[in-house]
Amino acid sequence: MVQIIWTESASNDLIAIKEFISKESAFQAELFLDALYTKAQVLIQFPEIGKPVPEFQDKKYRELLFKRYRIIYRFAGEYVYVISVHHSARLLINNPHFKDILDNNMPNRQQSPQIVDAVNFDLRLKQAEKFTLKNGVDVYAVNAGNEDVISFEWVFYAGNWFEEQNLVAATTNFCCATAPATKRLSD
Repeated sequence: MVQIIWTESASNDLIAIKEFISKESAFQAELFLDALYTKAQVLIQFPEIGKPVPEFQDKKYRELLFKRYRIIYRFAGEYVYVISVHHSARLLINNPHFKDILDNNMPNRQQSPQIVDAVNFDLRLKQAEKFTLKNGVDVYAVNAGNEDVISFEWVFYAGNWFEEQNLVAATTNFCCATAPATKRLSD
């Protein structure tokens, strides 16, 4: 089991956030910090759930998003070190916790990047796994990492073009759009 360690810099960030929100409401500040801590608890079971911090070339630094804040951390063995809780409207380069890291990782703007011909790209797509549901529908899944985003696309041969009797497609569409989530169409 992974242990979360809040560094001094992250703790100072939380104090500053609490002070800022407390200007309007101390109660809301407490609620916000409780929710932020709860969000960070996911790192105990899934320490690599956050995406790599895009400003860093070193991918060992990851971030977990909470509202408009970036919980920036580093996973090392049995520990997750929360380094900073950074407001996403601010530039990370202005955060003193990351000055040394960013100074070493910033691209040289005085030198133009290498131009590569589009023909030479080596594009490799992840292999999709195929599953067949009990009703015969094929499902293709690609494991592209751990993110808080999910997308479903359902493609069926349906609609007026494929119906054998009039109004089957329209009636099915109406039932799907208006049926409660807990009720089956057969009910």
